[in-house]
Amino acid sequence: MSSLGSTNQQTDELSQIREQIDEINLKILNLLQQRYQLTAEVAKYKKKFNLPIIDPDREELMFAKIQSTAALLGLPKEEIIKIFRIILEYTYKQQEAILKHD
Repeated sequence: MSSLGSTNQQTDELSQIREQIDEINLKILNLLQQRYQLTAEVAKYKKKFNLPIIDPDREELMFAKIQSTAALLGLPKEEIIKIFRIILEYTYKQQEAILKHD
């Protein structure tokens, strides 16, 4: 019976860890939503002043900060950059839609 108790304890521990992961996922989604709201404001600014969607200098600075922070946190830089490139790709699509809309 101690084996069953041990299994239940392991399952409870795993469930708690997964709950924490779910909470973090929700936080990430909320942060992405906040980021997209801000990038919509950036798009409106760019539209007002007829600026291009892509700002290579800003992009370079952003990725340098992301890489250095990832390194400090012990995260795999290449994978983190991939994630942020996907986020940036969506941002560009979002901004294009806003710039086209009157």
